[in-house]
Amino acid sequence: MSVLSTNSFAESFSATQLAAARPTFELQFHLLQNSLLDQLTVKVEDLQEDANVNKVDAFLFLEQKKLGRALDTVGSFGNETQHNKDVVGELVDKLTALTTANTNSDESGFNSALADINDLMMNSLKDVNGTAAGLNVKDGLYTYKENGSGLSSFSDYADSSTRSDAIAELQSALSSSLSILDINLNTAFKIHSDVQGKLSSISIQINADALAAQTESIDEIEQLRTEHANFLKYLSIAFEVSQNNAQQLADSLNGNGGQKGTVVDIIS
Repeated sequence: MSVLSTNSFAESFSATQLAAARPTFELQFHLLQNSLLDQLTVKVEDLQEDANVNKVDAFLFLEQKKLGRALDTVGSFGNETQHNKDVVGELVDKLTALTTANTNSDESGFNSALADINDLMMNSLKDVNGTAAGLNVKDGLYTYKENGSGLSSFSDYADSSTRSDAIAELQSALSSSLSILDINLNTAFKIHSDVQGKLSSISIQINADALAAQTESIDEIEQLRTEHANFLKYLSIAFEVSQNNAQQLADSLNGNGGQKGTVVDIIS
């Protein structure tokens, strides 16, 4: 058969075109796919950032921070008040030892117990300020922290009765402080519970808004992914249809030597 034979030329030409088309398409398809994936990644990151930052009411964040600070302040006040209450409890025990030493005319025991009392007052009591927590009830312990108990040593008193009166006066003052400490603790606990409840409510609202924004973002992301996938699928199908049509044309040229009226038929 001549090299210029119609059938030979048409078949060779079609086979060459078909062989060259697929790798070229696959290369371009791969490049396009990577480009679309890069675009999709950028869009997904933008949607996620928008969901995390822009969709939750800024007021809720501010309220959350304010309540968090209030919770810390009230918590610190409560902890320091509880500490002072524990110290006062120790002081009451020491006063009992002081009273016993006075009753027994035990000068050494009296002075030792008094030294312990002054040490606890000046080195263990905290100067608790409840103003920042909305509490301004003074517990009366500041003077003791600065100056100690105010009691004198055993020999400074005229007699046991005088020492007993001084001890009783201090016991009464500490008893009053203990009552105030209990009130402050109960108030701090109530305020802490109220603030915690409000903070929990705000946190639930923030989480709900964030979840809604994320759900909306996920829906948008899935839609974008679907659109990109469909575009690539349609492009691939279009190529396969085109290849199939080209193959049918090549087969027809090879099978019947060309259809009447075609360019091949004219030049044959």
